[in-house]
Amino acid sequence: MQVSSHIPTHIAFILDGNRRWAKQRGLSANAGHRAGRDAVRKLGDWCLEYEVKYLTVYAFSTENWKRSPSEVRELMRLFLEALQKDLPDFIVKGVRLRIIGERNKLPRPLQIAIRKAEKETRNNTRATMVIALNYGGRHELIRSMRAAAEDGVDMAHITPQQLSGYLDTAGIPDPDAIVRTSGEQRLSNFLTWQSVYSELIFVKKSLPAFTKKDFQAVLKEYARRNRRFGGN
Repeated sequence: MQVSSHIPTHIAFILDGNRRWAKQRGLSANAGHRAGRDAVRKLGDWCLEYEVKYLTVYAFSTENWKRSPSEVRELMRLFLEALQKDLPDFIVKGVRLRIIGERNKLPRPLQIAIRKAEKETRNNTRATMVIALNYGGRHELIRSMRAAAEDGVDMAHITPQQLSGYLDTAGIPDPDAIVRTSGEQRLSNFLTWQSVYSELIFVKKSLPAFTKKDFQAVLKEYARRNRRFGGN
């Protein structure tokens, strides 16, 4: 199916609806998260197919620690499993992996897997996949300002360009579009600084139910938008 040639350079997804999708089918929350993981792999393949250079996925927020300990443990186990099993795929497909967020609070085996995945894919240039783990936009801004101050930056005269260099996403273009699945219409502390001119697209389907046709519809909706960046 043909989509517009006006393709975003960077598209970000707020991954939502795994638990509701599972509950509707009488499945466990963990089954929903595993279905969501499969959906993310498909998102990555569709981005490669349509030459979207950057894909960011909001996988675990700083607020998600409030969930039950058992669900959090399963999520951390799933993230570790995904990194270890999917790393060869990233290498073969030429995709660089970057993790943003406060990784020092993640389980140590997951931290080790993150470092390994980033190191082994750092020279890949076909595309970049960014995974937000233990990420919060407000936390990122605070950490970035503290880091800038520690480097001796004059905080009274700091520029947007300087601050951008201290963000977790330094070197990555701001997202052209942010998509949220499952019908909710908010950003939930995601890319607070980077999203100021992003096109927001809300999809009613849950993440596990999101299809290639839905992805194509997102690209078409993005192409229809007139991005003025504050101009006429």
